[in-house]
Amino acid sequence: MIDETYRARWAWLLGSLASVVSLVIACSANDPAKPGDDEGGGTGGSAGVSGSGNGGVAPTGGVGANGGVGPSGTGSGGVSGAQTGGVPTGGVSGASTGGASGGAPPTGGAGGVGPSGSGGGGMGATLVEPILRGSNYVLEFGDLYFEVSPAGARVVNVHLTGGQNLLTDSTINATNYGSTFWTSPQATWDWPPVPEHDSGPYAPTVTSPSVYFLGAAATRVPARIAKTFRADLQKIAVVAEYAVQASGANQMLAPWEITRVFKRGLTFWPTGTAPRAGTMPILPTTDAAGCTWHEATAASTEGKLFANASAGWLAHVDGDIVIVKQFPDIMPSQAAPNEDEVEIYVGTGNYIEVEQQGAYQAVPMGMSFTWTVTWFVRRLPSGVTATVGDQQLVSFVQSLVQ
Repeated sequence: MIDETYRARWAWLLGSLASVVSLVIACSANDPAKPGDDEGGGTGGSAGVSGSGNGGVAPTGGVGANGGVGPSGTGSGGVSGAQTGGVPTGGVSGASTGGASGGAPPTGGAGGVGPSGSGGGGMGATLVEPILRGSNYVLEFGDLYFEVSPAGARVVNVHLTGGQNLLTDSTINATNYGSTFWTSPQATWDWPPVPEHDSGPYAPTVTSPSVYFLGAAATRVPARIAKTFRADLQKIAVVAEYAVQASGANQMLAPWEITRVFKRGLTFWPTGTAPRAGTMPILPTTDAAGCTWHEATAASTEGKLFANASAGWLAHVDGDIVIVKQFPDIMPSQAAPNEDEVEIYVGTGNYIEVEQQGAYQAVPMGMSFTWTVTWFVRRLPSGVTATVGDQQLVSFVQSLVQ
């Protein structure tokens, strides 16, 4: 009698456990992928932030005939996704920059505009939230602080923890401050800069760890600009992706990033073509340790130089901090007319423009291309000095851009 009672109780207990295990397995199988499940840290991907749906931010009617302004996700997803907005057939530069098959257009148009997707953060730094702080947008992670204003989607403050802003502000020059983006060549728009590209309002969308900004279509240069700034939590770097969409026929354009720093320190790049002058006096340079160097002082007079680098990076050292901008390298023949891959301008005030450009290309109406610049900001290691021709300084920069 006792044996039968125990036997019954064990049978009941085992049956209950089997039910619980079945329920857990069923719940796990139906659990959707979460943002950040992809630990690769890259853009796009089927498990990237916001996955593959609801991608565009285009207003009803889209912005053009084929191709979108939004930078593409790399992989099967990305926020540009497969519903509203998205990047259709890839635009200029084809599959290498166009993303994976794009997405369906919004109502009434054939090309949406949407930010790129981002993968998970992996094992790198942690982004300090919120990104929106007051009226500006901040990517803060590791010891890097990177602030962008929606006015022109302009980078207005870059510094390391405990340090000062490495970029100039509007008190130095009311127009030329911070880091901005233009189309090249300048001859197509002369001066002042096109407001819709340089200083006008951009519509922001936060998709942590990225911020996407969409500008208005311009008339002086018929093109629309979108910018995405993403925190690369693995590399402790900010990836800036610029998308340019032609809103007029027969556009020939090149991308151009202009960064204003104080009139001091060293600017250098891998030696390529000999620097040449434009309409202004040429700036003095020195070739050493495989790089071309310009050293600025408060007494430096106005001037400019044009050069092609032998590799796609440009560095500026201010004190013990170096800013390194990495970008796709181009050949001299790919530069816009009367422009070049590397341009340095010393202004009449207390600032220098550290500039780089991408390939000059035809952009049919409604089509777009993207161009990516990666920013590294580092304190110099012990033993590395900010002196012309310092091989350890060059080696340190090269270690960042490998």
